[in-house]
Amino acid sequence: MRRSFPLLAILFLVGCSVPDVRYKEDVPGPHPDPAGDEFVRYDGYADVAGTLETSVTTWKRAAGGPTIRLVGAIHIADASYYERVQTVLGESEVVLFEVIKPESMDIRDIDFTQGDMYGPLAEAIGLASQMQSIDYRRDNFRWLDMSAERFSARLQEIVQRATERLSKMFAGGSSAIDFGSALRQAPPAVRRAYAALALQSPRLAPEAEDPLAQVMAILLLPLQVEKAWYGVTSSEKAFEDKYKHAVAGGLGTEDPAAEIEAMRGQDPAVDVLIDAFEEFFTLILVERNQVVVDGLKALVESGDAPADVAVWYGAAHNPGISEGLRAMGYEREEEPDWIRAIAIRK
Repeated sequence: MRRSFPLLAILFLVGCSVPDVRYKEDVPGPHPDPAGDEFVRYDGYADVAGTLETSVTTWKRAAGGPTIRLVGAIHIADASYYERVQTVLGESEVVLFEVIKPESMDIRDIDFTQGDMYGPLAEAIGLASQMQSIDYRRDNFRWLDMSAERFSARLQEIVQRATERLSKMFAGGSSAIDFGSALRQAPPAVRRAYAALALQSPRLAPEAEDPLAQVMAILLLPLQVEKAWYGVTSSEKAFEDKYKHAVAGGLGTEDPAAEIEAMRGQDPAVDVLIDAFEEFFTLILVERNQVVVDGLKALVESGDAPADVAVWYGAAHNPGISEGLRAMGYEREEEPDWIRAIAIRK
């Protein structure tokens, strides 16, 4: 199954050579059609930078119920993107949004400038962070996501299972190996796939032992070093634009798991990491999608549902959420409306 990662990110390409970009105004056409699907698309290609867009899709059902709009999110983007999205979300009676937080924590008590996994990444390449750009304290915003307690428990189950397998594998060796050290020693393709996945779950102040947060920290350092080098030898804009293109261009690629799946059978430790990746994927996308679908179903069947509901979730979630809407009798009513998320210009 092909799986879209709307923020494959910068880190998806760490360990590879990321070329400088060319700009469309300097490249004779014709240019290929945008890559993507009904929820996200990018018209850049090869080393030619372009514009990344996410969609707003409208869903209705013949049996009645609220109109539901899926507003696809990109977790780092141009500041103007979040300004436009904030306006769109303000048009809905209720906005259901994602963030993994403690069950009892009131969203109005959260300092979104602290513990934002995306902030350093966004700053490094001249973009804004979703968590710091959207006003989650508005009266029409309602939290709908997996709790931090449940997410952390499931995360640790996966890590513990993988660590136990690694421990048995290396029993009697000169040094012990755990999940974190195996990941740090893994081939670049494995680290890239985990980095892509790490960017799918907005979380506040993730725990230090969180392996996906560790991936982010490990891979940000070479990025910062490269930016400093560009500042001396070329320009920071050239650096920022090539990584914006890497972020946006990842949307049109094949499932990042395909590359590591092809490595199966070559190294027992890598096989453990590949298995764990599949479990992480199920947790971060599939299980959290079910939370959204269950919440929408309860809202629709409550008898006092609002007339208009927006779902503000990462665009990678929308294929799964839309399947849940269709199972509830909903159909997409109109062609998508597109919002410019990242525009890379000369």
